[in-house]
Amino acid sequence: MENRERSIRTAIEEAQSTNNAAKELLSQYKSQLDEGRREAHKIIEEGRSLGENLKKDILLHASVESKGLIKKAKEEIEREKMKALIELQDSIADLSVQVASKIIKSTLKPDDHLKLVDGFLAKMMDKYEITAKVHSNNNGNGDQLEKVMEEYANG
Repeated sequence: MENRERSIRTAIEEAQSTNNAAKELLSQYKSQLDEGRREAHKIIEEGRSLGENLKKDILLHASVESKGLIKKAKEEIEREKMKALIELQDSIADLSVQVASKIIKSTLKPDDHLKLVDGFLAKMMDKYEITAKVHSNNNGNGDQLEKVMEEYANG
């Protein structure tokens, strides 16, 4: 009986020891599991933060780039507008000269036409400081300006 009692006592002690070891192991596993959860949460938060920062950088870069493209487009539009205005002015000037020429030819007498041309040339010469020689026309119809356009062309 003593042997039996001793063997039961030994079995109970071993069972308690095994139970205590199992509880200790369970506690360690729970601790490791909690640590793993905290680490996983930390990694997820770092990934989320990194994603948000990347999103902000991409949006900032896109905004800067789009503003640059808009600025370039506006500048190009302004250049094209100025080009169109210059072409329009040239066209209007050409048409005006053509119309004026037709009117002048049909309504002016030769002497009046010569005076008009002389007056225009005189004004242009004064404006651009061009020198000229004045001499009488061979047929005696009035003065004619012999302009020195090289001065005008050369500045």
